[in-house]
Amino acid sequence: MLILQLLVPVVLVVVAVLIFLAARGSMGRSPLQDQQDAEWRAMRDERRRARAERRSSDR
Repeated sequence: MLILQLLVPVVLVVVAVLIFLAARGSMGRSPLQDQQDAEWRAMRDERRRARAERRSSDR
C-alpha cells in the first residue's frame, strides 16, 4: 500500500512533464516544415505570375 502511495504522485509528475515536453516540441517549426512552406510559396508565386501573364496577353 505504501508503494502505491509513493508511485501515484511520481507517475502523475512524469505524465505532466511528458505532456509539457510534447506541447513545447509541437510549437516549434522544423526545418522540413520551413522547406515545404518555401516550396509551396514558390509554386503559389509561379502560378500567380503565370496567371498574370495570361491575363496581360489576352488584352
